[in-house]
Amino acid sequence: FCSQDKIDATSLTQLELPLFGEKISFPSLEKLHLSSLNVTRVWHNQLSNVSFCTHEKLTTLKIEGCGNIKYLLSFSMAKYLVHLKYFEITACNCLREIILWEDIEEETQATMTLSLFPQLKSLELKDLQHLSGFCSNSENKVIEFPFMKSMTIYNCPKLEGFICRYTREGNRRISSQGDLFDNKVAFPSLEEMSICYLRKMKMIWRNPLPPNSFPKLQQLRVEGCDKLLTIFPSNTLTTFQRLHRLTVNTCGSLQQVFEIMHEEKETALLATAQLRELHIGGLPKLKYLWKNDPKGIFSFKKICAISVLGCRSLKNVFPASVAKDLPQLGYLAISDCGVEEIVSKLEEGSDSEIAVNFKFDQLYALMLWRLPELKCFYAGKYTAKWPMLNKLEVIECGKMKILGTQLDSPIHPPLFLVEKVIPKLQHLTLDSDYIAMISDSQFSSSLFHGIKAFQVHGHGAKSIDFRISFLERFYTLENLTISYYEIKELFCTEGDTGNEEMYAGTLSTIRNLKLVALNNLIDYLWKQDVQVDHILPKLETLEVHNCYNLISLGSSSASFQNLTTL
Repeated sequence: FCSQDKIDATSLTQLELPLFGEKISFPSLEKLHLSSLNVTRVWHNQLSNVSFCTHEKLTTLKIEGCGNIKYLLSFSMAKYLVHLKYFEITACNCLREIILWEDIEEETQATMTLSLFPQLKSLELKDLQHLSGFCSNSENKVIEFPFMKSMTIYNCPKLEGFICRYTREGNRRISSQGDLFDNKVAFPSLEEMSICYLRKMKMIWRNPLPPNSFPKLQQLRVEGCDKLLTIFPSNTLTTFQRLHRLTVNTCGSLQQVFEIMHEEKETALLATAQLRELHIGGLPKLKYLWKNDPKGIFSFKKICAISVLGCRSLKNVFPASVAKDLPQLGYLAISDCGVEEIVSKLEEGSDSEIAVNFKFDQLYALMLWRLPELKCFYAGKYTAKWPMLNKLEVIECGKMKILGTQLDSPIHPPLFLVEKVIPKLQHLTLDSDYIAMISDSQFSSSLFHGIKAFQVHGHGAKSIDFRISFLERFYTLENLTISYYEIKELFCTEGDTGNEEMYAGTLSTIRNLKLVALNNLIDYLWKQDVQVDHILPKLETLEVHNCYNLISLGSSSASFQNLTTL
């Protein structure tokens, strides 16, 4: 920072010089941001306590792109940053540890709990390719971050543990842990945590955790941790009862989210988890969301939203006791999974002759997409109520009949009867199989009068032709999406008995039209002589995606008075 005129033979090279020497003082400095500096150290190792006190007012420290730094602070230096609130380190490729642990003072040695950065609210560690830990500590002490609210650890592939503890074997240091947080680190105020792309991490936390470890954690995101097997091991759930939102994505080895062991059932008292949202995606080896039924141990009755996407090894979503007690569940989406049943059957010994009652009193949206192995909702006898359902999406669930009629077999009844569920819906998405079923049945057109948004999803070349005349049933339709159909032209499709006047009556209410992957649309959407502005007089938005053979929309004389988005 202040260059030296002479460097004698015994002094440090220019690269080894610290950025700030012993005589540099910033008594009023509150924010420090260092970027892309070719230095190995920021501060002199021998800074006296008095000189480092000049940084006591520092509240924000951000270091990025300083590729030669291996250690940032010594413990004796770190303890003076008592006002630090925001700490961010990014893309420092040589950084091994944030704090270099040295021999600590005698009075500190007598303390079993060390408090670091007492005002720190936010910590972000990103793209640190050689980081092995925040600090290493061979002392048997609890290190506490008393007021930290938010923590992000992203793409630190060699991180061994937040606090690395080593045992010595000869002259080598051997890591003595395999989890990110052991029982000697505490975050009593932490509310949000994101852990992404930690390739060496096998477990997030050690069991058992101390009482003040994560008592206030509300949001947890875990992504790209390939060696991780479990999110919440047995006996840790009681620590995270305040957790509101859990997101887990692309962890290639993960097998379970909540591990419930049988021995817990005899001693635990029923506890209600505060979890509101559970979002799971891209977990190819996931076998269980709940390993074993948590009946009598935990209740998850406050869950409002669940999405499960891309879990090919998952055979069911809910244990029976969880599914029976979801009074606040409003949103459920399951897509691209190997699920065979939504709810697993009750444990052996239960009376299989008694029907299980499922009440989804608040469920307003149910999406089932590409579930080729789905056979049933529940393998035993059951009844289900969905009084608030107004959005239903059913795509490629070939082995299970989601929609059916009263004429279907009572042995394998459909999940919903068309006559009962359709009149309540405002949003409906169906694939070509259900379009054909509805077309072939003599349903009253009044069943469809409440639907405002309709999406029809084909199977490409295997799709049955979708005819616009099918939409005669929808009197108040405002949003229409047609995707993956082999339609040759949008209006006057071959075999369609409708005419332009019929279309004008059927489609006159549509405001938003979206067309996706209609590869048989060759050259134009509609013929030149079709007065499409009369057919779609209220159209405000027209979207066309991945229609690769399309050259022109069609008639050059059409005038869309209300179109605002194209």
